[in-house]
Amino acid sequence: MKTGWPKAKISLIVLSLLLVAIFFVPVHWVNISLPRQKGRLVASRLASPGDLICISYLHSVEKTPVKGWFALDTDQGLLAVETWTTAAGTGLPNVVNKNRVRWEDGWLVVEEGNKALPEIPFFFWPINNLKISFRNAQIDLKTVEPGNLLLIRHQKTTAYAFLFRKIFCLDNNYNKSSTQN
Repeated sequence: MKTGWPKAKISLIVLSLLLVAIFFVPVHWVNISLPRQKGRLVASRLASPGDLICISYLHSVEKTPVKGWFALDTDQGLLAVETWTTAAGTGLPNVVNKNRVRWEDGWLVVEEGNKALPEIPFFFWPINNLKISFRNAQIDLKTVEPGNLLLIRHQKTTAYAFLFRKIFCLDNNYNKSSTQN
């Protein structure tokens, strides 16, 4: 009499668990797309809730450095965490509550209170020296033409849907957004 499980049964159980995982396990990712170019994908990265995105750029004609830190929400969307700037002015954070601001290494740091954002639209102009960093790596923006609207989104789906879109290059059709201007 045989004891233990035959290899075929164990393999079937493992395969079944993998299939269940593919259809039900949530997958998070960050997409940067161009909504005015039919959602053309600039970058797509696997992500986890709580991961940080840093958007740094030069603001206005005074070329004031700005860094915006955003966390991935637990479901979808982003949370505004902090804005770092070296000056104040039009279009930069105007802080009324002194408990939300501090100075750190020459930067004015404004705590944004984890304000929920569904997405972040940003016009791309080389003069702004835009840099988007995620998981300590800079996103390559070389293919983005000046004047384009970038759309940064955190999305969640099943592993199956994510893999299906990747395999069949359907990301560009999936990046529909409420921000079409």
